[in-house]
Amino acid sequence: MNRRTLDLLSGGLLLASALVQLATVALLGLAFVGFGGVFALVGISQKELEPLIAGGFFGGLGLVLALMLLVQALPALVGGLALFTGKDWGRVLGAVAAALALPMVPVGTILGVTVLALLAYGASGKAPA
Repeated sequence: MNRRTLDLLSGGLLLASALVQLATVALLGLAFVGFGGVFALVGISQKELEPLIAGGFFGGLGLVLALMLLVQALPALVGGLALFTGKDWGRVLGAVAAALALPMVPVGTILGVTVLALLAYGASGKAPA
């Protein structure tokens, strides 16, 4: 395999990962903010403070989780697109995105190690065994 093929494989893996993460961001954001809104409406209708606090907690937690996933998904999306289109700087951003995926056990770890290995083999000019 040549470097271009390895870059295409890396870019495809990163793009697939980014799309799954963006879908997760949307679902998590909607679910947590939705639950928070329901709790807040219950608190308003019953004139109680506890459901309002729970609603704020759920809404805030959803936003924090969505932002954390978004921080990892955006470099994977941009790096994957750059690798797919043959940009040299995409290799650096792809390596950063792969390193950010490593702590997401088990799928992110497998993805990160695979992309890092593909990028390393592409940079060395030697095909993986």
